[in-house]
Amino acid sequence: AKFEDLRYAKFAFDGVQGLKHAVLVPDHLELTPLVMEEVCTALDREMPSMFLTGLSSLSHPSKLTSPQLRNCSGFSPLLAEARRSLGMDSIQSSTAPTGLPDQLIDIVDGVLEKKIGAMVGNITAAAFRTNVWTFTGPRISNFEIFIQHCLETGEAGAFRLVAAHMQDKAYMECAEAKQLMKDLFVSSQGLSAEAVSEMSPVLLSSSLWDPAVNIAHEEFAQSGYEYWSFVSLDQQTTAGHPIVQWPWPHGDLFLFFYREENIRGAVEADVDWDFATVNWLDEEAANFSPQAFAPMCSVCIGSPTLGQSEIKRQLLQNIQRACPVIIIDNTSGIGKQLGTAVQDIRNIWDAAPHTACRPFLDDGRASSLGHSCIPLDFLQALSAAKILQHAEQVFTASGTDDKLTLSDVVVLLDAVKRRPQAFRETVCVVDPLTESAHEAIKKLMSVFTSTQACAGESVSTELQRKLATRAWDLHLRLARSALHKWRVAILLLASIALLLLACTIIAILRLWCELRDVIAPGYGGELGTRIEEWLSNNKTVLDGLFVAAPVIMLVLMTIQTGFNVSQNWAKMHMGASWVVAELYLFLGSVAPYDKGAAVNQKRFLRRLRVMVKGSPSFAMDGDNLDQGTDADASPGIELDKLNREVGLQLYGIRRGCCPCRCRALRSCCGTRCCSSGNNLAQADLVEPVSAESYMEVRIQPLRHRYLKTVWKATVFRKCTNALLMLVICVSVLLGSTEKFYVWLPVAAAIANVLANLSNWLTPPAFLPAVNNALMVFQKLDLLWQGSDLRENRSEATKRLMIRTTESAVLDVQRALARAMPMPEGLEDDDDMKEASSKIMTPSEQASSTGPTASSTGSDGTLYTVVKPRDSLLGG
Repeated sequence: AKFEDLRYAKFAFDGVQGLKHAVLVPDHLELTPLVMEEVCTALDREMPSMFLTGLSSLSHPSKLTSPQLRNCSGFSPLLAEARRSLGMDSIQSSTAPTGLPDQLIDIVDGVLEKKIGAMVGNITAAAFRTNVWTFTGPRISNFEIFIQHCLETGEAGAFRLVAAHMQDKAYMECAEAKQLMKDLFVSSQGLSAEAVSEMSPVLLSSSLWDPAVNIAHEEFAQSGYEYWSFVSLDQQTTAGHPIVQWPWPHGDLFLFFYREENIRGAVEADVDWDFATVNWLDEEAANFSPQAFAPMCSVCIGSPTLGQSEIKRQLLQNIQRACPVIIIDNTSGIGKQLGTAVQDIRNIWDAAPHTACRPFLDDGRASSLGHSCIPLDFLQALSAAKILQHAEQVFTASGTDDKLTLSDVVVLLDAVKRRPQAFRETVCVVDPLTESAHEAIKKLMSVFTSTQACAGESVSTELQRKLATRAWDLHLRLARSALHKWRVAILLLASIALLLLACTIIAILRLWCELRDVIAPGYGGELGTRIEEWLSNNKTVLDGLFVAAPVIMLVLMTIQTGFNVSQNWAKMHMGASWVVAELYLFLGSVAPYDKGAAVNQKRFLRRLRVMVKGSPSFAMDGDNLDQGTDADASPGIELDKLNREVGLQLYGIRRGCCPCRCRALRSCCGTRCCSSGNNLAQADLVEPVSAESYMEVRIQPLRHRYLKTVWKATVFRKCTNALLMLVICVSVLLGSTEKFYVWLPVAAAIANVLANLSNWLTPPAFLPAVNNALMVFQKLDLLWQGSDLRENRSEATKRLMIRTTESAVLDVQRALARAMPMPEGLEDDDDMKEASSKIMTPSEQASSTGPTASSTGSDGTLYTVVKPRDSLLGG
């Protein structure tokens, strides 16, 4: 379809407030997403982020309970309160629900209707905040009835879309409905933004929905919408009711498809009013598939009617496809049983999964689960039979086709195991009897803003997990090798400095003893005499030390410079840091990994090889990485061990720390510090990351680690600076005296040791880089707290967070490793340059004179630091 082929009409119903928009489309044309976007632009609206539709029966909202539902534990407080209101306190709570008085049942039905109505109001409120539209086809359910009740109470509702065929057989059988369609088409004109803003609405008659006028259906003539007995859109029982005589009238935008009249030579095609669809309330006649424009979210409201096997099939199918599903708990039928099973499975993400999942774990696997297990371990240990048994205990279904079966639970568990994160984000159970509006809206917003909604399942999910596991294994081996070389470098540096200091002290001491009688006769008394005697007795040893000390220092310095110990440590250290940064870019599908799965995996492998290329003393052949692409290869490292080592290497988190350390950590870094460690312990580090998971397992632990690092580095530098000042003051005092000026070389040697130690452990650029990273984390946290859930879960936010964080972390590691250059083979990659660019203030950007800057290290090596092209967070 083209935008020029569409017609538009603005209308309203007589006596009903609110304007409505109708877009008329020939039924032989297909409405494409591009054309739909132009329609939304003309209506001054955004494209919907999701569609919301009901998946329930047409049972009247006031008749939704059943004896089995009233026997559930969730209804016990409600029944007790209803008994007290009727003065029936003498009746025991154990009375069989089937024997309840009709008056009591009416009270329970009325309360449940209001509770469900309030929950549907929460659903529409959350949908309104996230630009989620409701979608209604020719066949409605009681979900639309509940939405209309909420709108009548003045609650803000979501934008409502109705799609149907104008010449549906059910509408054409009603003369008044047919006339309404004719009036609407006659008043229509070509769709454009000017037509939407300037067109006057046509007023249509609302007598079709007036019980005093429309008496074709007996129940509607007597009770209107207050009561009906039918539970489905059966043609015989609903004939004459306005629900089937015209599309659901309480919509904001109507998409009407029509069959054109085939008249040769006609200037403008007209509607063939003699045509009618073959089927009654034909959903296929309307050439509109909402799934082509936005994900479809189903809202399940259980009912006491039989024949819900189709609803059960659609619910399980939606869960398998990662289509969002909202199950309203404490409603009859399949909704109660499936909601119970979903709640049982979601216990694997509970704060105390051992306690929450214990009743549903397989007997053979429960004993093997330790306290450090991740949610996937609990998921593998769940028993389908025990989950089904619990669901049957909670609610006993009447019909054999309406209850949950063992095969259904197995299918549900398989879907969760295949895509656990999608299940966690897209399947929601809300309880209208116990949950508050705030709790419910928080759950619903999570579903409506999920990035996993209707996302196609990657065929390489398991392959990606193995590849990510191999990359983590590579990082840990690089980190261990870097730690070993760092210890060797520290040992060499300290040995040379201490040997130089010892030789200086002994030499000056010998000189002092020889010149004591000349400079300060008799100074030192008996102690000076003893030292002089000891030096005289060990003169041969000291002479040998003076000869061997320079040789030893020369050998150590040769080892230090010849084997490039410090440079090798820096390469290993930066290699481990680059692997982590690349891994999070890969798991977050951030450039350069924003292509197809196969392309991303090949690029990831190539870049890993480039990063570890030339790493000294590191056995890295191609097979170690290529094993990650082998589907039969074992991961090589357990996930629990992986989480523990990554937490220790990257964030300094130690498992099983003593309570006093936890309290100290909590007092220093806030109460979220220890919780971040718990989140990391239960996190799956090889799963694709979302913005929320990245904030929990990456940004928060980094922020806590850097806060501790800044405090330790600041204290260390203050102590060393204080010692240097003390040594300088002592040197001044020694130089100002005529007796002790010979001790000045000792003070200079001590100052040299302190300066070298401070410069090695805390390079000058290290603290500014850490402070810059903390500033970046603070900006990201403010951005996260100041945005709504929809923006936080967007792909743009995730990309910004990952690129900015990894850039700041690489800046810190480069400062610690003395500005190591980018690995060869990645410098021509613009995406990698952008990922590794530094976030600078406007003044820093103004001071930079080019895209790159060069600096010369102490060893004469030229290092290149990439300058940023722009500031990702505006400085």
